[in-house]
Amino acid sequence: MLLFGNKFYLIFISLWIFGLYCIFTSFHSTPNNNKVFEDRIEYLQNEVDSLRQKLAQLQSGNNINDQVKVGNENVQCQTLENEMKRLKRALRSKNGGGGTTSSREEPSMEYEKLRRKIEMQARELTYFTTDQLNKISGKLTDDDKQKWDNVILRFADQSRVLLASIRNITEVDGYQLWREREHASLSKLMQARLNSLQSPIKPCENVKRVTCNINKGCGYGCEIHHAMHCFHIAYAIGRPLILFSDGWRYNSGGFDQIFLPPSQNCTTSSATGASSWSNYETADVVEIPLIDNIYPRKDFMPMAVPEDIAERLIRLHGNPFVWFTGQLMKYLLRPQPWLKEFMEKKYESIKFEVPIVGVHVRRTDKVGSEAAFHDISEYMKHVEDYYIIYQYQNPNVNFTKRVFLATDEPAVFSDARS
Repeated sequence: MLLFGNKFYLIFISLWIFGLYCIFTSFHSTPNNNKVFEDRIEYLQNEVDSLRQKLAQLQSGNNINDQVKVGNENVQCQTLENEMKRLKRALRSKNGGGGTTSSREEPSMEYEKLRRKIEMQARELTYFTTDQLNKISGKLTDDDKQKWDNVILRFADQSRVLLASIRNITEVDGYQLWREREHASLSKLMQARLNSLQSPIKPCENVKRVTCNINKGCGYGCEIHHAMHCFHIAYAIGRPLILFSDGWRYNSGGFDQIFLPPSQNCTTSSATGASSWSNYETADVVEIPLIDNIYPRKDFMPMAVPEDIAERLIRLHGNPFVWFTGQLMKYLLRPQPWLKEFMEKKYESIKFEVPIVGVHVRRTDKVGSEAAFHDISEYMKHVEDYYIIYQYQNPNVNFTKRVFLATDEPAVFSDARS
């Protein structure tokens, strides 16, 4: 009876893989040339982004004239967005309309979400099926187990082929250039907004601001995480962030000796007499506590993202909060010139090339306290999977498999080489 069950499982898996393969190998689309529409839409998008930057600057002030300007800029911004939507509708109509994509240059929200969902479901189904096959293998005799293990290997290989095919959709669907431009546009917009927030035109003493003490009393990653939470909240309520780091355990000279200060205009000297978080709506200077101690939690706190770019982020990225956090960290961890030079020289010296897989093995104080021990071989299984899928995605490319190994345990390096 178990043998019948095994055959049924094999048939089910084969049909599943065949069905998904047919779906994705038949996926195709016809490119369109809409250069005039593209250029106009890109121009309008840049104008909207520029206006939003100006709005962020105006909203950070308390001048009544600034508030009038905010209203005028909002009207202009809405007019441009309406024009952009009109052009997009015209472009859809020109290309036949009614489909799931807006044009070859700009995919619809539904298309991007569905594409990512299909990959996630294929990956999760692979994990589940592999686990079930391994459980069956554990119940078989040695002779049957060897045959069944071959089935598991074949299934794993077919799953990798499927994932490679799904990922290659982004290379052939005609939207990759849009994804790159959209990411660059959003990144430029966010960095400009953060710079505007942290560089108020008025003297800092005349601007409402927040303070944050990086000395949380935990590890480096934990304290940087805390600083990121503070920056997130500062952006959400439109106040520049002032970071206190005197006596920092990772550099006694403070955060600003390693990284550029979050603000050149607002320093710790303009952050005296900070009020408690409960007065954040009215007080001039407010101290942001540990995020765990903020209650009740506000809607703008992590894991929120800026509302006005949320729709663009959801279409572009599978995890908008991760993208937004990356932008906060990109600004917060800008290296001092000496550190930037050091990293650039190190980059050149190790001849960092792609493809490469980054592996972080965390041990020491974590093992036995809040994490289990994991042998390096467990990590390398994922490295192997990456390169096999990469080869299926790029069948005509010769490459060297590289691993960038970061760890706090020196013994890991010898284990990795063996």
